[in-house]
Order: sequence, then C-alpha cells, then structure tokens
Amino acid sequence: LSPEEIQQNYLMNLHKFNSTGWNLEINQSMADLPIGNYTYYATAKNDYNYENTTGMYNIIQNGVNGCTAINAPGVYTMNSSINATRSPCIDIAASNVTFDCQGFLIDGLDNATTKYGILVNRSVPAFANVTIQNCKVTDFNLANIYFGRANNNTVTNINSSSSSNGNGISLVLSNSSTISSITATSNSNGNGVSLFTSNHNTLSNIT
Repeated sequence: LSPEEIQQNYLMNLHKFNSTGWNLEINQSMADLPIGNYTYYATAKNDYNYENTTGMYNIIQNGVNGCTAINAPGVYTMNSSINATRSPCIDIAASNVTFDCQGFLIDGLDNATTKYGILVNRSVPAFANVTIQNCKVTDFNLANIYFGRANNNTVTNINSSSSSNGNGISLVLSNSSTISSITATSNSNGNGVSLFTSNHNTLSNIT
C-alpha cells in the first residue's frame, strides 16, 4: 500500500457487524477541518461489482483553534489559545454569531502585523447580533476587539490588555450593544473601552 492508502485505511474503515449491518468509523479529528459545513457519504462495492451507497450526512465544524473568518451564523468555540500572525485574527463577517473563547487567549504580535484581534466590521450600518464572550485578548496594535458599523451586539467576560496604539475594545458607529464584565489594562495610547459616534450602548462592570 502507498502511504496515502495507508492513511485512508486509518482515517476511515467500514466494518460489517451482522448479516445486514455495517459500521463506518472515521478517525480524523474535527479539529483538522477548517470551519464550515461538510457533507459526506459512504459507498461500498463487492467483487461482483454490486455497489451500495449510504445517504448524505452533514457535519458542522464550529471549533476554532487558529485565526479564521466566520462567514455563517452559529455558535463557535475556541479549543485552544491562539498565537496570531495575521490581522484580523478572528474576522466575524456573519450576523447572529456567538463566539466563545472558553477562557482561552488570543495573543497578537504587538506590532502593525496584527492590528485587530476580533473584528466585527460592516461596510454600511447593519444589525449584527454578535456575542463575544469569555475571552482573553492581548497585544493587538489598534484594537483587541473592534466593532465598526455593527449594531446590537453583546460583549461579556473579557480580559483585554496591551493594545499598543489603540483601544482595548472599540465601538465605531456601532449602536445598541451591551458591554459588561470587562477588565481592560495597559492600553498605552488609547482607552480600555472606546465609543466613537456610538449610541444607546449599555456598559457595566468595567474595570
């Protein structure tokens, strides 16, 4: 067998467990898949060239273990801390998204290479309905978390530090959001939380 065939035999095996039943085992980790929706099926052919195929099945991969773009609604959770090498590290382009860091860290390079840690930016004012929660974000150049023209969001339980040339959390032209339970420190040339031309926002428990 070639190395590729050996790998496929490891990643996927079809076993007959009784006279009519088969079991498909897939050993590939979901963490290896980029974020997205996946469709798969299994097919088997015997020595007489008879073939049978399963139905179509869907897998939704919402685990985050590196910098990525989020382009579909849903709940996304970090599986590990991220050392960012690009900007934005997390680009939330979709609406109706919950992004949960689960206490993990997103760490920038503290230079112009990594300007934004988590970015929710719209070209025109829009209802975003994005929730960002349970995050530690540090060392991004312009903002650790940035909302631009994005309305109706929730940011809670965030530790934001060391945004070297900007703000820890920035809302620009972004209205009607709730910002709560924020610890913001060491943002040397900006503010822990900054609102620019942003109205009807609710802030609480900011330290």
